[in-house]
Amino acid sequence: MRHQSSDTKRPVLRSIGRALPGNYYPQEILTTALWNEWSGKIGDSALFQYRGLDSFAKANDKWVERAVELGEQAVLSALGQAGPSPTDIDRKRRSKYRDAASR
Repeated sequence: MRHQSSDTKRPVLRSIGRALPGNYYPQEILTTALWNEWSGKIGDSALFQYRGLDSFAKANDKWVERAVELGEQAVLSALGQAGPSPTDIDRKRRSKYRDAASR
């Protein structure tokens, strides 16, 4: 193991954020819904929100849109626990890149 000087800053995990979709379903409900779908019964819940999308690209775009929303919720949750605001993080990031560009 290499020796590191005491002035080296290491990343520190200060908090963890979690986000689940509002329409989260337990495995049993998903299994039942799939069996009903295959048997011709039509669902009416958010579980079937992709049904009207007529291409993989549209379904994928919808999935990515929701994934980004959930990612934002998780990041904001973690920041809320750790202390800094999104604005604080953005300021530090901009300052870091500005300093690097001026070298």
